[in-house]
Amino acid sequence: MEKTEKPNQNIPLELARLRKAVHNQQEKELAERKRTNPQKSHEEAMLGVYVEELEPQVRGAVLELNRKGYPTYSSGFGGEQSELQVIEGDYALDETTQNELQKMDVEIVIAPSWKYKIEKNKGVFRKDLPEDAKFTTTVQFLPASSDLGSITDQWDTIARKFPDRGHYAIQPYPKTKP
Repeated sequence: MEKTEKPNQNIPLELARLRKAVHNQQEKELAERKRTNPQKSHEEAMLGVYVEELEPQVRGAVLELNRKGYPTYSSGFGGEQSELQVIEGDYALDETTQNELQKMDVEIVIAPSWKYKIEKNKGVFRKDLPEDAKFTTTVQFLPASSDLGSITDQWDTIARKFPDRGHYAIQPYPKTKP
């Protein structure tokens, strides 16, 4: 009789614990950064955050996506029990890239941007935005394990699949924080 491997039922609990540990470490790193080097780099100013505010497993992918022209606004652990890994941004993703990512068990959700609708009604959206900035794309997956290195590797692989748009991301809406 062939044995089938059962999925680890403890992964959601392990991911919730990992999220807490990651956030505790981030708080320490951010406090140290602000104490020793409070000036944001140009890239951090473009993103609106210190890199230490990005969870470490998504940090490289978020930076790469923005460098390739895909503005992001939310990333890291998601779901009710931190069981998901998520990066969201205001852009649409071409069908070829979506198909490649879906083959890697990555879910892609593209919807009209609620922020675009609100900002348009306020009259503060950027008129020079590409048409796809009117959309929000969510890229997410369920990690196979609670190993931070494996999750980081998966995000880095995902980010490499995104085509380079030849420019840094244009943040569509004004940042509320300095």
